[in-house]
Amino acid sequence: MLDDARVGLSEGDLVSAVALIKKAKESSSLSWQQIAIILTSLGLSATGIWLILIAVADPEPTSRLGILLTGGVILILTGGLSILRALGQTWKVSKGKKSFAIEPS
Repeated sequence: MLDDARVGLSEGDLVSAVALIKKAKESSSLSWQQIAIILTSLGLSATGIWLILIAVADPEPTSRLGILLTGGVILILTGGLSILRALGQTWKVSKGKKSFAIEPS
């Protein structure tokens, strides 16, 4: 394993999620609240992926396909954006007459 970010992680830290969380808490300035937000956001994203897989594997007609796909995409996006927000990334939204732009700030 190569620790290219020089965080100080070893192969033993990656054996379990608990060891990884402890190492993240020790090596950075993440608070327990930020770690909880990140874990919750990962759960949201995983649920979104699960919904999309259910939509694709569903043998019934496409009556629920749009709902499952839309819900899955929304959960994945909100989970990912919540992780970035917990790590300190913010965005600036600018809108025009017929368009809008989201840029990191």
